[in-house]
Amino acid sequence: MIEGVVCNHLAFRAPDVDWQIWIQEGAQPLPRRVVITTLDLPNAPQFAVTITRWNLAPAFDAQTFTFTPQPGMRQVELLPVDPEATHMSKTRTRRHSSSRWCCRCCTWAASPPTHRRA
Repeated sequence: MIEGVVCNHLAFRAPDVDWQIWIQEGAQPLPRRVVITTLDLPNAPQFAVTITRWNLAPAFDAQTFTFTPQPGMRQVELLPVDPEATHMSKTRTRRHSSSRWCCRCCTWAASPPTHRRA
């Protein structure tokens, strides 16, 4: 039970992270709490969040997502990217045992992964 709401508790394990989620029962099965435990760091730090006020019908106007630069800000020029020059342009389909996403061309021996060109 989270904040008086009956929930189902699910727990998951992976080599580097454990995580738990509490989902409320009923017609709207919304997440009410999430706890993530990082196992590959000293002292296994945790992140926990309890979600109590869901707004399932938010109202936004166009101004909400309009960027207005502050005085003194300037746009950063980005270099063009050649999709053939980077292995990350491939579809991400492989999931490694460490629960980290990577690209199809990777081998996972240790952190970080070693990449090989196809």
